[in-house]
Amino acid sequence: MMIPSQRQDEILKILDTCEKVELSNLCKRLKATEMTVRRDLIHLEQKGLLERIRGGAAKIKRINTETLFEKKNNTMKEEKKAIGRKVPELIENNDTLFMNSGSTVLQVAMNLKELALKIITNNPMLSMVTFNEKSSLVLLGGEFRAESHSIIGDQAMAMISQIYATKCIIGVDGLSLKYGLTNSTFVEASLNKKMIDQTRGKVIIVADHTKIGKVGPFLTAPIESMDILVTTKGFPEEYFEQLRSKGIKIIVANE
Repeated sequence: MMIPSQRQDEILKILDTCEKVELSNLCKRLKATEMTVRRDLIHLEQKGLLERIRGGAAKIKRINTETLFEKKNNTMKEEKKAIGRKVPELIENNDTLFMNSGSTVLQVAMNLKELALKIITNNPMLSMVTFNEKSSLVLLGGEFRAESHSIIGDQAMAMISQIYATKCIIGVDGLSLKYGLTNSTFVEASLNKKMIDQTRGKVIIVADHTKIGKVGPFLTAPIESMDILVTTKGFPEEYFEQLRSKGIKIIVANE
């Protein structure tokens, strides 16, 4: 019979080879009761070594370094285009939108030309997008950050604090049931949070399925802060029920 530390080491080894595992499978492999394995999972989750999901556990995919915009823009391109085509269905004429930086949000912007909107963004790439002639684009002031092609800093934060949006469209680096919406840099996480806080309507998170289960070092907002998640095929089944139980609508863009 294994002692707790041996069982817990074995659980982590299992998660190194498969990103998630069912509780029943763990009980069988460890020759332990469900109650015993649950205690092990709680202990490991408290240490930040895994995330408990319905019916089992998942490996935490930590984001240790920031991915440059150029690389992001060439990753999961078809999935991001699908999200970009889907999100406009959630937007109405005369909406005031916060839109943050990122390649997925850029794809959304490229599909908004049929709508008359007021868009407030820290994403200078949006200045090259053709919008409806009745739309207006407000580019936040501040410091240009080359790594993410974004505007950051106190001036940008001050401008956001003076605006109330009817909806916001936010891209994130990671989305986790336990750790919420996260980013790889503090300045981006803080600005995204400010946009969410200043939104008086729906908070729309855009994240392809590869972002699900990832955890960045900086918290943007708790998972409950989003109203709608627009994602892609490959979205983990175990997330559906738990997110919906929190009142979050999930839209798979490329089904």
